[in-house]
Amino acid sequence: MFADPEAVLRNRRPRCNADVSGAVVLQMAATDADCDGILVTSATEQVRLVISRSTARSLVASAGKAKPCRRWWNRR
Repeated sequence: MFADPEAVLRNRRPRCNADVSGAVVLQMAATDADCDGILVTSATEQVRLVISRSTARSLVASAGKAKPCRRWWNRR
């Protein structure tokens, strides 16, 4: 999962080989019983962040409850 795929290609080309959307990765982490979490690495800095399985579950659940935004052209 890359928030900025172009930055990944510029900075870490030889070390990265996956291109999966963040929503898919969170869903996988939330539903896979063998997954403890996700290690997210910045494409531009030497920074890492762990998203636990329970946090992934919460994020997936809250995304499903989000109200769809109204389109500016659909006023009803």
